[in-house]
Amino acid sequence: AGISIATYIDGATGTITFEEETATGGILFKVDATSGSEKAVLNASAEFSEDKKSITLTIDGLVESAGAKFTLNEGSFARVNLDTAASRAAFDDDTYEGKIVSGELELTLSLAQKATDFVPNPVTFEGMVKTKLLPVKERILDERWDWDQQNQQSVISYGRNKLETFVQPEMLTLSGAFTSLEGDLISATLTVNIDDLATYEAPEFKYIGKEVADVVNFTFSEDLNNIVLTEADKTVDNEQIVETRIFTPGDEVGEWTATSSVIAANPDEHYWGTGLERKIITKRFDSGLTEEAIRYTRAYITGEDEASFGVKSVEITPVNHNGNLSTDAYNIRIISSGFKQDDKEYDGTSFATLMDANGNVLTSDGNLHNWNTAWNAGEFASIEEFMEIESYQLIANPLTVSNGAELLSQTITSWWGNIYSLNIEDVGTVKVFFNDEELADIAAGEFTELNPTAYLTQPLIKDVLTVEVSEDANTVSYLIENGLSRKFAFSGAGNGNFTAEITTTDFEAGEEHHTATKTIVSITEDISLNVDKVRLNITESHTAYPTVLNGGSHQIIITPQDNDGDGDADQFIATHGYGDHFNANGELVDEANDVIVFDNSIYEIFNSYDEVHWNEPNFANDVPFNPLTADNALNVFKDIIANESNSPYVWVDDIGRLEVTLSDEDLDSIIANSTTMFDGYNIEADDNNILEDEDTFLDVNAALTLEAILGDYQVKLQLSGERTALEQGAFDLDMSYRLPGADTQRSFTAHYNTEVEGRLTANNTDGVVLVLNEPDEDATGTQELGQILVGPTAIVAATIEDRDGAIFIVYADIDNDGVQEEETL
Repeated sequence: AGISIATYIDGATGTITFEEETATGGILFKVDATSGSEKAVLNASAEFSEDKKSITLTIDGLVESAGAKFTLNEGSFARVNLDTAASRAAFDDDTYEGKIVSGELELTLSLAQKATDFVPNPVTFEGMVKTKLLPVKERILDERWDWDQQNQQSVISYGRNKLETFVQPEMLTLSGAFTSLEGDLISATLTVNIDDLATYEAPEFKYIGKEVADVVNFTFSEDLNNIVLTEADKTVDNEQIVETRIFTPGDEVGEWTATSSVIAANPDEHYWGTGLERKIITKRFDSGLTEEAIRYTRAYITGEDEASFGVKSVEITPVNHNGNLSTDAYNIRIISSGFKQDDKEYDGTSFATLMDANGNVLTSDGNLHNWNTAWNAGEFASIEEFMEIESYQLIANPLTVSNGAELLSQTITSWWGNIYSLNIEDVGTVKVFFNDEELADIAAGEFTELNPTAYLTQPLIKDVLTVEVSEDANTVSYLIENGLSRKFAFSGAGNGNFTAEITTTDFEAGEEHHTATKTIVSITEDISLNVDKVRLNITESHTAYPTVLNGGSHQIIITPQDNDGDGDADQFIATHGYGDHFNANGELVDEANDVIVFDNSIYEIFNSYDEVHWNEPNFANDVPFNPLTADNALNVFKDIIANESNSPYVWVDDIGRLEVTLSDEDLDSIIANSTTMFDGYNIEADDNNILEDEDTFLDVNAALTLEAILGDYQVKLQLSGERTALEQGAFDLDMSYRLPGADTQRSFTAHYNTEVEGRLTANNTDGVVLVLNEPDEDATGTQELGQILVGPTAIVAATIEDRDGAIFIVYADIDNDGVQEEETL
């Protein structure tokens, strides 16, 4: 029966009804209240569907006063649809594991004025919101930024791609209309639809994040003790290997032997030569406590001629602190030795010369290594704690390994960092990522064969850098992927007297966006010593189209000093000055053309020209080369590239940062009168998520309708459009109207397709078509802007011409009198 409102509000009548749980597991709430001329009604309920796969909230009601009435119409609802049946108990206990597959919302409402003496022409608004929401998945790059301490810069790395879900409307309708008692109307309706949204799949990444199959394969024997890792033939020659891992259990837990034989597919090119052999021996021994100690010894030998070899032993000894023989902690000690083949005192031709059968490290004369020289790593609460801190020292916990698959799983974590990386010919660097679930499956022996998917983390971009050198080597230019160009020009005699100009231009969508020009003028002056004085005038300017900006001027004067009067320079003082520009005499001046007197505090002292810090911060981006040895643009180019860490780079839309690393051999290969191309790598993605690309995109169409009836005037506009490409669409504008006193309605339609650049068409109900083309701004004289076509065969009735800015309509000679009439607009 509900609760009486009068109990709580004086002068009000009505009831409140609330059912926390209905017979079907839902919720019910009702209010019906009246106070004088004011009234409020609200009905709300949430109920499960019969199959328990949807929950619907229905709501309706009204609020009414003496002057107006607001109504939320019956049938308004919000609904959530689920993939599996649900229950009230599962929601209350937070045990429901299903997912939301879609949502729906539909609300219809009205707000109406009431007619009164003061409101003779009341206005009513009626509106509707209707939508269906679907989950859509987009691909996300797992990116991580770290600090490179050595190079003092942030570096990015990428992990396994992820799919993230967000909500997208499959259909959306918004409509509303204002009407008056006298018949006036203003209405608008917007509809948006995305076709086939329920089955839409985001495209794959094309560069960083692209999936690469069949790069590495693991095969497991039935007892999990024989595992073969094979890298695909498409792996680069200097890396491709086949690794055979053999595990042999011991007599008790914690005792075992493991060998790994790595064979290079291309010994002549592989950095390990013929390959690599590894061996691990673990043994238990008395610790004086209940738990035995463990000796873990690992040795390796590389190359056909045993080019290098080494051995490491880790002793894990239980420690007790209260005298009860139980283990309170573990003390870790480590000894290791590494040798090259030229160490003739040590025979590294076999593991037997490095360690004995019990894993004891041997000295070069075959005796046991003295543990007095061991590094004591300290005490740890557990073996796992030590592995987390020193995973490189101990790649597996001997106590938790009983077969080869368990050893491989721990090796992937401790040694590989859950990543297997390799370089694929003509593709780039790819990585296989292992998560905890996959590692658990490997350890549990879930596979007889494993061929994991790899992800491209540094795509190789072929021929990304082109370097051209003139015949006299005084002009060098390079272009990176049509995104950045640089030109190096050199003139003068050299030997400290020259002009070098470096012009850098970056492009956006093929158009020049920004240009920076640096001019270096080097002049020597005889000061009666064995070395000349050098003055360097550096000027920079920037062009951010169409504006040219002065980047300022910098002068460096390097003056030899004779401290003992023998005519030879003993020191070189480099003094810096900064100003606005240089005058005709080459002097540095300010904006008022006053010569700048150098501040003697801004200087550095060197013992020779060669010791001047040409590549240090004070000179970087100004003169990163010795002017006395620069004699052409090619030398200037190579020195500047070296000063930029040998890595020219550019940012390219839809790809990201492209970087080319030029080795010393690469730079040596660039010679006069040559064109040389270099590959580069995409090291940072343009965007870390992808929902659409040029080939796969959401199929969106929309329409907006506006209508007005104001007295005798009637107008209706409808703009509709559909997507035809990622950033293109086709649009129609329909307009109909009726003027006061007219018996018929007039209408026309305009069409525009963004893929047909520079063209607009329009037609009316009489079959007349207007075609307009975008004018050429650079054209002179007469150019045709469009045509007027009539009839079913599109007869040209007139052309529209631009005659040096004057617009003419030239009509066809319909009566064949040889005269074409025309009129100007």
